Amino acid sequence: MKRLVLCCGSESKGDSLAFGICDALKKKLKRFDFAKCSDVFEMTEHLQSRETIIVDVVKGLKKTRLFRGAGEFAKTKTVTVHELDICSLLKMLEASEKKQFAIIGVPFGLEKTKAAKAVEQILTSLP
Repeated sequence: MKRLVLCCGSESKGDSLAFGICDALKKKLKRFDFAKCSDVFEMTEHLQSRETIIVDVVKGLKKTRLFRGAGEFAKTKTVTVHELDICSLLKMLEASEKKQFAIIGVPFGLEKTKAAKAVEQILTSLP
């Protein structure tokens, strides 16, 4: 079964870089399935079904890089379900299901072609 690359973002909020990466790579990298996701609750279905690599934009990141789990991110305070973000969701899933996730973080504001190339290099280096 192909690994899923789940590109997270939102067209309406100007957070569409991961979606552009998804479009650029899905025809090029046939050993992966690519999907777009804009809702953290929608993510749970994808994350529970098979091995998933998440691509998301990370503010404050200087270089595109691979994270091996949510524990590598700064702590966030989640008080209500309205404040639930990807990091909080992954931490809960890792704790409850003993799953690990790979996350490719892309610097906010990086040009789409450069971002796609950097993500491609990381994906093709994975076993």
